[in-house]
Amino acid sequence: MKEEPKMFNVYLSPDIANLIYEEEKDALELLESTYGKKINIISKSDFSPDRFNIERVI
Repeated sequence: MKEEPKMFNVYLSPDIANLIYEEEKDALELLESTYGKKINIISKSDFSPDRFNIERVI
């Protein structure tokens, strides 16, 4: 059986990370409270706006 992740790290381009923090913060908080998981938004300067990576942290 897979272990349940405690949190997620989401790697995004700086522009998209800023957009989430500035305009989608309420939606992010709703996701965290609904699923009981912390979601870390991590800006990666070498990522283009259409690239992302989601890492499960156990």
